[in-house]
Amino acid sequence: MFDKCIQIKKRSLIKNSDEKNYFIEKLVNAIKNIDMSSIQSIEALKNIIQILAININNTWYKYSKNVNITKHFKA
Repeated sequence: MFDKCIQIKKRSLIKNSDEKNYFIEKLVNAIKNIDMSSIQSIEALKNIIQILAININNTWYKYSKNVNITKHFKA
């Protein structure tokens, strides 16, 4: 039997890091700053959700880091 090692990369925030705190702060502010008075239709709601999702994604990539995850198993 041979041991197999698979390297996987994923984005993550370091526990108790400044980056994690900045990400959470930006996320909370983005949600708090949604102008609910402009939601007059389903299309307006969809647009606001899409903008929020883009902002969350951009913030995630700004503050998260690529980390290596190594999985070991026997083949």
